[in-house]
Amino acid sequence: MSDTIKALEEIDPIDLSIQFEGTELLAIQYLLGGQNSSYGFKFDLLSLDKADFSGSRDEEMLKNKLVRDAEQTGDLRKVTFYVPLDERSEMRAVQLNFYEDGHTTSSAEVTPNEYDQFVNAIYTAEKYSDYMTSLDELLNKYVYNISLDAEKEMKKTDVIGEFTEISTTKLGVSNDDVLGRYMHNMVLANIGIEIYKIVTEEDKYEVEHEVSEIWDGNIANFFKRYAQHNIPQSADQDYQVVALNINRLITKWQDSEDYQSPGNAISLLEFFVEDYDLQL
Repeated sequence: MSDTIKALEEIDPIDLSIQFEGTELLAIQYLLGGQNSSYGFKFDLLSLDKADFSGSRDEEMLKNKLVRDAEQTGDLRKVTFYVPLDERSEMRAVQLNFYEDGHTTSSAEVTPNEYDQFVNAIYTAEKYSDYMTSLDELLNKYVYNISLDAEKEMKKTDVIGEFTEISTTKLGVSNDDVLGRYMHNMVLANIGIEIYKIVTEEDKYEVEHEVSEIWDGNIANFFKRYAQHNIPQSADQDYQVVALNINRLITKWQDSEDYQSPGNAISLLEFFVEDYDLQL
């Protein structure tokens, strides 16, 4: 018995803390349909951990050049946004603050059902975080060996532009939905990279859909170059196989009973994980 007690005493207590990545914070805002009013960043190279960017409630802060630059050079540590809640007699907007260390605050008291919505958003963002590497981070790996900064930015902008074209034309995301485009672009890039790792040549012949030209050009270069430098075991994979599988996945998702147009980026990610029977 004494040995058992001693062994139990040496076991660390269960760590119930949460640490959010920047993309998880954005996913929570996206899932809750939040209208943004502020982002907070930290910059390790500058030893600056509390840089805040604020705007009006209806302002798309991700459009702001300062915020875009901060996202590329810093880490998101806080999102502040409003969510519309109508469980009571009239519609009201509650301001929510989500921080990277896992704590959250609200500007007004919320009901248990409303609180459950927040918890579900946190759960979903955490559950799929492995497939939510930011597009900026992926693009930095894509252009890492280009010496000229201007050329790096041009290549990154070209790739983002083509992902955005797919998000707006093929997935129906509004041009005005900045966060929606951001989430769809990120999810598409992560899905493509994961498919690069798991498909085989045989998968090509199971796909009946023709690959649209929309998957050629800069997006093709991005996936092939990324695989060459970051997934060496898959670098020789035929890109057409990957593109066919991405296209098949989107078509199958849009044909599913639960699909509602325009689709939700997290729903596409959930469908992908289920369709390929991936372990989280």
